[in-house]
Amino acid sequence: MENLLQLREELLEKIRRIALMKQLAEVEAQIAELQPAQTKLTANFNYKPLLAKYDVAATAKSPIKYFDAVLAVSDEFLDILNEYETAQAETIAAFLKIALKLKAKYTDNPNLTPEENALLADRKKFLATRLELATDEPKRKILAVKAQANHFFARLEAVNAGNNSISDLAALQAEPRADFELLVENMARIVLDTQRRVDFFAENKNFVASVVNSQAHWSDDYKAFKTSLREELAAACRNESIDDENFSAWYDDWQVKRFAIEQRFLPLVEFAIKGNLLDAFDVILGSLHAYRDAVDKFYLNERKNIYQKFAFQAGGDLQEKFETESELYKLAEKLQRDLQEVIFKRDKTEERIFLLRWAEPLLSLPLDEISNFIRDRELNAIAEEVLNQFAELRRQNFEQYLADSKSYGEAVQKREKDFNALIFRMRKDLHKA
Repeated sequence: MENLLQLREELLEKIRRIALMKQLAEVEAQIAELQPAQTKLTANFNYKPLLAKYDVAATAKSPIKYFDAVLAVSDEFLDILNEYETAQAETIAAFLKIALKLKAKYTDNPNLTPEENALLADRKKFLATRLELATDEPKRKILAVKAQANHFFARLEAVNAGNNSISDLAALQAEPRADFELLVENMARIVLDTQRRVDFFAENKNFVASVVNSQAHWSDDYKAFKTSLREELAAACRNESIDDENFSAWYDDWQVKRFAIEQRFLPLVEFAIKGNLLDAFDVILGSLHAYRDAVDKFYLNERKNIYQKFAFQAGGDLQEKFETESELYKLAEKLQRDLQEVIFKRDKTEERIFLLRWAEPLLSLPLDEISNFIRDRELNAIAEEVLNQFAELRRQNFEQYLADSKSYGEAVQKREKDFNALIFRMRKDLHKA
């Protein structure tokens, strides 16, 4: 008897919950009728009043009611997108003028490697996709949902025309389909993404224009590096009677550095387009640009001087390599110091950590280059202990100093001092050998 009473209470509780949910849906539908503007695509867009127009519980039981509701709600979302596109026509048109540089599909450059062409193509494609403001793509996605609903009703007609409608209907009913509420929520997310993109452009028009222009300039500059700058280095080597073997080795090294720098452009843009570092973007990109120019200047003007300094010394090729990487390390340290000023002006820890990790591949290039050089050459004169110390420098984590600019600066200075000490020790050991 006690179990029956408990079961009765549980059933009554379920009935009360169903009744409350129905009342809530009715209230939300009434609010939607009184305030139709809530269903328009704005920064405060709320799809719940739109959802409240439909009997969600009934759609869960009947595929016919479900797909009828899908057709209706799809049309509502398409109407919202059409109204929004009309309202934002001026903003969308303004962006299209800026985005003309992204319109043409990237064409592979024969002077670039497949990896280099892919890098330039990917970042152009990312910007073209991420900054697309027209509503064609969200409309296509919603129309695809609507097409599935229409396909269901075409199949339903085929079932009704057949002789096994009962079993065929059962098969249709048993087919999996997303909850109607989830489907509506997903379509709302699709249209909201459009609204966010347009709002982002309207609020950050200068930033978007800067990114699009910078992308084009950086791509052109990299293509020039593979042609005119390469020829400039070749001419400088010929004028100093430096053989092609040395020229090729230097250009290969330069290309590794240049490509690593080029790889930093897109991650910075991706992070900024999410709403981060917008006010500092030009400064950060400017620091990267300055570092790139300094690396270019080193290879064009200074690399041959280091070669000539050690060309006629015993073991000069090794001393030359260590001095080369030492000079390049100074350039990387200059980049790190420039970024330090930006890092400690940021309030968000996420932005500080991003900048550290974003720059780390460039800061570690000289360390990795020296370690790989020693291992490849199997230089017995260089102790394993020195290699381990270089590895330790590579593993240093500056994130622990993010709370204090002074401590961070001291840590950077210590790594620079340790690096120079290791270079000096290696060169001294080689001289003894």
